[in-house]
Parts: sequence; structure tokens; C-alpha cells
Amino acid sequence: MGDFSIALLGDLQVRAAEGSVSIPGIKQRLLLAALALRSGQLVSVDELVGRVWGEEPPPSARTTLRGYVRRLRSALRMAGEFGASIIDFDAGGYRLMIEPECVDINRFGRLRREARSCSDPVEEAALLAEALRLWRGRPLSGLGSARWADEIAVGLEEEILQTVERRCDLSIERDEAGMVSVEVQRLLAHYPLRETLWHRLILSLHRSGRTAEALDRYQQVRQLLADQLGVSPSATLRALYLGILSENTKPSGRSGPAAAVVSVPTPTLPPDGFVGRRPELDALDHLCKDMARVVVLDGGAGVGKTALARHWAEHTSLPFPDGRLHIDLRGSHPGQALPPGEVAAEILRMLGVRDDDAPEGDLSRISLCRSLLAGRRMLVVLDDARDHHQVELLLRGVGGVVLVTSQNQLRGLVARNGAARLSVGRLRPEEGRELVGALTMQSVPPVEADAVDQLVEVCAGLPLALRIAIERCCRIPELSLAELVVELRDERNLLDLLQTDDDAEANVRLALSRAFNWLEPAEAILLRRLALGTWPNFDLEAACGLMGTSRAEVRVLLERLVSMSLVEQCDFRSYRMHRLQQAVVRDWTFFENRSRPGPDVGAAVTCVSTG
Repeated sequence: MGDFSIALLGDLQVRAAEGSVSIPGIKQRLLLAALALRSGQLVSVDELVGRVWGEEPPPSARTTLRGYVRRLRSALRMAGEFGASIIDFDAGGYRLMIEPECVDINRFGRLRREARSCSDPVEEAALLAEALRLWRGRPLSGLGSARWADEIAVGLEEEILQTVERRCDLSIERDEAGMVSVEVQRLLAHYPLRETLWHRLILSLHRSGRTAEALDRYQQVRQLLADQLGVSPSATLRALYLGILSENTKPSGRSGPAAAVVSVPTPTLPPDGFVGRRPELDALDHLCKDMARVVVLDGGAGVGKTALARHWAEHTSLPFPDGRLHIDLRGSHPGQALPPGEVAAEILRMLGVRDDDAPEGDLSRISLCRSLLAGRRMLVVLDDARDHHQVELLLRGVGGVVLVTSQNQLRGLVARNGAARLSVGRLRPEEGRELVGALTMQSVPPVEADAVDQLVEVCAGLPLALRIAIERCCRIPELSLAELVVELRDERNLLDLLQTDDDAEANVRLALSRAFNWLEPAEAILLRRLALGTWPNFDLEAACGLMGTSRAEVRVLLERLVSMSLVEQCDFRSYRMHRLQQAVVRDWTFFENRSRPGPDVGAAVTCVSTG
């Protein structure tokens, strides 16, 4: 299929050795575009129905879809002998049987990644130029008014414009500013409100010796923004203007013109007293080595996601010359989660943008935030995200590494935004021993070694629980580790012992119960009934016995509990809930009115727990 290609960076086009292939009808074009975006992957019939007809498909949509597939295969026969078999049906979906490189979007993305990893500016510019030759106009045009196509097109257009801007930066650095001004003025005819383009135009004019024209262009964009949006130019653009006036504009570095105003932030991460987690630290180094990456650190409450992120951010050998930022999103705190606009505002403050200089409106702040971070080798830790909506808008076009921690698995961020996931589990036995030794500031004597292992076990391998338990042991010298273990094995005392009276955050009951606020009634009922059992592990059949509903319904509930890290999935068939989570669910009054078990549930719990 070397001569076959599908072009989406403009209107949809199909090309083969024999020439262009006409795809008649909007529905067939939508179908082909949906398959091409996932070339080589199975796309379900339900997803394709949504792509072709939108949110309200006709009752006959599935049948009609088969007809469209037949017509599409017929049209593709013109592409060669393989045309009739290029669309394969398997397991309730269709697959476009072509290599990803046959689709221009995938080639564009590969070239951008290769350019980003280049250390030679000339080679980087050549790769970017090759990528931009694939751009023919607004992506996915000619597909009617499909909302999904418009949403994808917006993201692609942003990536394309960032690629153009990076190539402009390289030209300016190589003293080729004259060519930049011509290209940017052409683009500004289509994107007149894009300040990053104006920035490059003004800078290129100034570098070409046309300073008076550069200053005049600043006044032009200032008036345009005031008339169209009622806002002033961004802090970045104003700083460039003032720099030109004072003859103090310096050449931009690899990060682009935004470097003129954004200073390198100093690390703001607090000390952590961290031990262990070597496999996770190595995995983070591997995942983030290529930059331009979003990584999700997910795991249950109290497992040490924040400590891991902080420690890696401070001690990784990966270079982040443009700085490190840490923002607490407070996603697990009911009523306190920072909305995306406030997250962007906090990042802008850390980047040195004064509140008075920041644009008004959440979308404007987010846009400026993305522009300042694009192309920068910076690490941004977004700690304690509630869900993917809280961070998704900030991640488009990221230039460095964004590390997102969350109790939620953020599956949408992984599926739709290409984020990598690293799940943080409970401490391994040897890590638990190391943490206990570090907290007691001494190696554990042999006589206490068994008690240490038992302490790690009763604390369910949670660093938070271990830290609180050891604090109690160190505070009461007469209390041995063995005696502490005996105290913690009594569930009547367990949760009261695992809290402090002077720090609300040092509280296992509170930490492990925050996610309850987002449970739907059916989810709360299942979680409660699972916690009332005495078995460590259970399967789907056991859960069905507790709920008295279908396997499909219970599977969905379990998936939700797993995604919120309230239940652990051991393998494809079995699940478990650690003892501290069970104790918190049994104890928490939140469940009293939502999941009080009836007489049939008591019998089911007894039946399942006894085998």
C-alpha cells in the first residue's frame, strides 16, 4: 500500500497509484474519516454510528451503516486490488486495514516528534517543513457539520500553528527573520486574534531592521484586541513591545519568543522523606525521557502518589532547564477543587505573569498558559486531579512533561489525549521495612523484624497509615511494635489510632473516604456490601450475589469502583479491597441511608464470605 494514502489535514482526500479516489456522500466520507483516524485499530459499530449520525441516530442506523461500508469498499476498489478488503469486520466493529503512515495526520505527528528530539536546528527546521507540507487547509473539512470532526480539527489546527510558530522561531534564531514576516502575515489573515503569531511578526520585523513597522504592528494588534475582544495585549506581547522601545530585546532561546518574559521558576516542591519505589522512579524516567509527555500517576488514597511525584521531580536526572512547577489541584477535597481557569491563573503567577497583566476569562488564561508552556522543557506537576476535565484543556500542545496525580484513573485522559499511565500500588514488604527504619531513624533489630512485617500488613502497605502508626510508637516509648500491631488488629480501635489530633490531613479515615462523595447510589450500595464481607478477594459472581442484578450491571459498577481506586482489580476475574478501605467503608456514616443492607443481603454476605 505504499502508493495509497488518506489525507485529512485539509478536505478529505484518497490517493492511490491510479490517481485520486472519489468518495461520494457525506456519510461515507464521515465513515472513512472515523476509520482513518484509528487506522489499523478496531472501531466499534456503536462508535461509528455516533460518528456518522451524531447523538440521535435513526433506528435503522446499524443496518444502514453496513450499506455505507459496502459502498465505501466499492469506491476504494479504484485504489487497487486490495480495495475491496481494505475494510475488515471483526468482533462487532470495523478496521481500516492500512498502516498508520498511510494517513497524513500520523505522518505529521511522527515528524513533529522527530523534530522535537533534534539537537540540530537545521535538521529540526527541515523536519518541521516536511510536516507542514502535509497541511492543505482546515483539517477534516468537507465533512458537513459533524461536531466530533470540528473538535478534532481544533486540536489539529492548534498543533499545526504551534509547528509553524516553532519553525518561525528557528528562522529568527538563524537570522532569517525576513522570510518569517511574509509567512506570518499570510497566516494572520486567517487567524487575526492569535497573539503568538503577532508576537513573531513584530519580533521578525524588528530583527529585520524594520523597527518602526514592528511598533506600528503592535498598535494595530492592540486596537484589534480592544475592538474585537475588549482586552489588552498579553503580558508577553507587551513585554516585547517595551523591550523594542528600550532596545533591550534579546534573541529568543529554544523555547521561542515567550522566553523574553518568562523567567525560569525555582523548584517549589517541599521535602518528602521518601524511601523505596525504585521500579516506579525508573518507569517515570523511561516514560518522560522524550519530553512532550503527559503521565498519569493513579492509585488509592494514602499510597504516596504525591510523595512519589515530588521526589521524582526533585531528583530525576532528566533535564528541565525551563523549570519545575507544582500545583495542588485539591481534586479530592469536596467543594475545593480548582477549576481549570484558576489552575491556569496559578501557573501564570508561577511563570511571573502578574494578575494585572493576565487576560480576563478562563479560556484566555488557559490559552496564554498553553502558549507560554508550548515548546518549553519544563516539568509541571498537577497534583490531586479530580477528573480529566480539570486538566484536559491545559495539556494541549504541551512542550515538556506534565505529571498528573489522581485517585481517579483518568481513563479519558489516557484514551483521548494519549497520556501514559503509571499505577502506584501499596508498599512492597521490603519498602515497608525501609520506611519503618527511616521513620524510627534506626535499623529494626532482628527481634522486631517480624513485628515490622506485621505492622506493614495491618496498615495495608499504605505509607500514610504507617507514618501515623510509627508516630504513635515513637511518641510512646513503652509501646513496642508488637503491641502496636495488636492494637491495630482490633478494628474497633483501628481508625481512631490512625489519625492525629493536630493535623486534619494525617487521618486515614478522612483520606480513604473522600472519594465516597462522588459515588452514585448503586456504587455506594455495592461498595458497602463488599466491605461487610470477610473475604480478602472476590469475583464478579460474588458481587452479583450481593446485588441481585445482572452481570453486565454489576461489571459496570465494579469498573467504576476500580477507576476510583476504591476496589483493586487483581486480574481479569478477581478483585479485592484492603482491610483499611473495608474498615472505613464499614465505619463511614455516609453509607447509612444509601446502602443499608436488607435481609437478603445479609444472607448473601454470609454465603459468599463462607465460600
